[in-house]
Amino acid sequence: MSRLKTFLIYLLILVAFYIVSSILAYWYIQSTYSSIGSYVIENTNLQVTIDDAEATFVNGYVSGTITNTSQESLDSKYIKFDLISERGNRILSKYVQINEIQPGETQSFKMNFRAENIAECCAEVTDVAEQTENTQIINIDNLADDPYDGIAIFASIFILAHFLL
Repeated sequence: MSRLKTFLIYLLILVAFYIVSSILAYWYIQSTYSSIGSYVIENTNLQVTIDDAEATFVNGYVSGTITNTSQESLDSKYIKFDLISERGNRILSKYVQINEIQPGETQSFKMNFRAENIAECCAEVTDVAEQTENTQIINIDNLADDPYDGIAIFASIFILAHFLL
């Protein structure tokens, strides 16, 4: 019976350590984000509102809403995000494709990016997406999908299994 109690104590210590280290890691990662400047070039048919724009040294995100202010359904539009450095150089452009948005409809978005030293974000609605060297085109339906999630989950399972076994 004492061996079972010892095992349970070790298990509780391990679980407590995991919870505390997860909370501290989350807090540390969130504290590395800082707000970046953002502005929107106005459009008569679509209203883009940027609610939050933050970046670290190597990545960041922009979140907000898109509202169709016209009286007709809009499709095949793009929102162009220019990510600009502290010196005013365009580092990366991302185009978010809007498939179809009904009159008065509002869609929310959160666009992640991987670029260094971003200080400002400019959003603009366009009809076409220009392909250049530092351009990425994504669909608004795929904004929640991060291609690196699978790698992170695999790495965390491997690390956890290493320490448990």
